[in-house]
Amino acid sequence: MREMPPHCTGYRALGGRAIYNIGARIYPPESAAVSRIRELEWEGKTVAKAPAKKAATRVPDKLTSASLIGYLAEKNGIVRRDVKQVLEDLFEIVGAGVMRGERVALGKIGKMFIRVRPARTAHPGRNPLTGQMITIPAKPATKVPRFTFSKTFKEAALKAKATK
Repeated sequence: MREMPPHCTGYRALGGRAIYNIGARIYPPESAAVSRIRELEWEGKTVAKAPAKKAATRVPDKLTSASLIGYLAEKNGIVRRDVKQVLEDLFEIVGAGVMRGERVALGKIGKMFIRVRPARTAHPGRNPLTGQMITIPAKPATKVPRFTFSKTFKEAALKAKATK
């Protein structure tokens, strides 16, 4: 009987041909993959294994910009300086879009935009302390930044563990 290479999880003869089970694939013995693995073994080298999964990165307790940068850098295996630059670029482009008058979508959280608050004309009012009639001055139209949360985010917020 033929000797099975150590990296194979299974070996069987099929109609006079041997078949090697390497990982999830099944190769006939004359295939290039099997012959390359044999060459590496004969040279005394080990066959490369799949990279091990990293442990899950824990979400920080306090969400400051520094903790966000550290979390994203660790989770994605990127240098903190690069993550900080990406976040700054993201906030810059979101701000630029809002200033142009666009509704900027921020993932599944919601949309940021500028709303125009209409002008108010001068109108009569009453001083609450003395009860005397006064004229409340007019106010010009103003632009106010707004954020609208998405429906899915609002539904998720109902299930959140908010302490206050």
